[in-house]
Amino acid sequence: MKDLPINQLALSFIQATKDALSKTSGIEINASDTILKIPQIKLACGQAGSFICFQGDFCGVIALNFTEESALEIVAGHYKTSGFPEKEVPLSHTSDKVLKIIDEVVKAIAEFSQAFLKDHYNLIAETNLPATLIAPAAIVLLPGGKETREKECIRISFSTPSMSRFTIEISPLPKNNNKG
Repeated sequence: MKDLPINQLALSFIQATKDALSKTSGIEINASDTILKIPQIKLACGQAGSFICFQGDFCGVIALNFTEESALEIVAGHYKTSGFPEKEVPLSHTSDKVLKIIDEVVKAIAEFSQAFLKDHYNLIAETNLPATLIAPAAIVLLPGGKETREKECIRISFSTPSMSRFTIEISPLPKNNNKG
């Protein structure tokens, strides 16, 4: 069995994220042309952050960080797509309504990612239900402990139509933890 190269994995998550945001919020997003290698993944301080654990043929942790502007733009798109009046759109990215909708969006990203990995690479993985929070300080996620530092972690930056940014950070688990 062959390993899935990290760049192909990144392209899978880029496509799944674009598809999920288009469906859940009716907005078209762009991904950066550059996939950054990073030493670790984290939930960023002050941003709407969420993480998903994948377990199965693909194992790893995905952290998503939405700036205030991107979270509010995505939620506004979600409200519009769902037929809610514009006056009901929350104005604070820390509101429970915003965090709940970001949870729904992240869940959709996980589902689209699972489907993409299955359809294109015949990989099946289960995920947890995401929980979105506003971290008072950066929270570093080290799945697999020290071995994670030997794996490639990556960051993909996305922009919304108004150029607000959000990121996905991916940390595949080391081979010895990929046994389910």
